[in-house]
This record gives sequence, structure tokens and C-alpha cells, in this order.
Amino acid sequence: SRFRGVAGPRLMEVLPSVRAEGALGAALGALADLWAAARDAALDMERAIEASLEENCPALLAMYGCGPVSAAKLAVAAGDNPGRLRSEASFAAICGACPIPASSGKTVRHRLNRGGDRQAC
Repeated sequence: SRFRGVAGPRLMEVLPSVRAEGALGAALGALADLWAAARDAALDMERAIEASLEENCPALLAMYGCGPVSAAKLAVAAGDNPGRLRSEASFAAICGACPIPASSGKTVRHRLNRGGDRQAC
């Protein structure tokens, strides 16, 4: 009840203060320490990704709304041959987001492509 209404990063800042209050306090303090370590590691990785992108493909980071993680996904999808991305349709095909004809006789229909890198969309 003491921590009701406190959530997210603020809760993780408060939890280490209860470390001296028995086993539960020690467990909650350890949990807060693990959370802080994971957050710091994630920020370090994001900085490393951003530095690599600034060196290799700064145009992706210059795009509005494209941060380091999104730019890295796009760079991985393009791979070593960005020339294969000639249009939006070719990018949709690489990502598996393009429709595939599934017609039979007089019935005209399409289904979603299940191949490709779905995470790149």
C-alpha cells in the first residue's frame, strides 16, 4: 500500500530505500538494481547503434521520425545491396507486406505474403 500510485521509473528510484526492511525490502531493492542495470545497458546499446548508423548511413537518421532503432531495422532489411529497394513495392516485397494473387477461375482475390522480414515494416 505504501507504493500505491507510484509507477515506472519513479518506483524504481524509491524501491532501493526499503532495502533495510527485511527480506521483501532486500528483494525489491535488488529488483530495482536489476532494472537500473538493464536500462543503462539498453541506453548504451542504443548509443552504439546510433554511432554506427551515423558512420555508415546518416541519411536514415536524418529522416523525420526515424530514430536509431527504426533506422537499424531499415538498414538490416536493405542489407548490403540497397539498390534492390527501387520502389515502395520492392520494399513491401522484401518485408513480406505485399499482396500475392490467389485467384482461381472467375474468383479474383489476394492473400498476404508470409515471406520476408516482417520486423522491417
